[in-house]
Amino acid sequence: MLHPVTPNWQAWFSLYGTDITGIFVSKDDDRAQAAQQVFLAELRSGGWVDRDPAKAFMAELQHCDDSELIDPLPQRSLETLAQQILRQTLADTPAVE
Repeated sequence: MLHPVTPNWQAWFSLYGTDITGIFVSKDDDRAQAAQQVFLAELRSGGWVDRDPAKAFMAELQHCDDSELIDPLPQRSLETLAQQILRQTLADTPAVE
């Protein structure tokens, strides 16, 4: 997501559409996308059975040399992001028959 005030690209994560957490910020959209893809690959690998490894990995991403400071999103942007996450979560949920 492009921050509306700072021109930085921010990658955000939310499990089940709650507790939205910034995981990486860059002036370069490609770099932010790459960090997001690395995070998603780790998440989908199934190795994170509890919060500690996930939190440690997010902290590593946030403190990379080319990561900028995470700026809080304005409320409207946060609401938009939450809606996008909810739509994605619903799209990824298999239908129950």
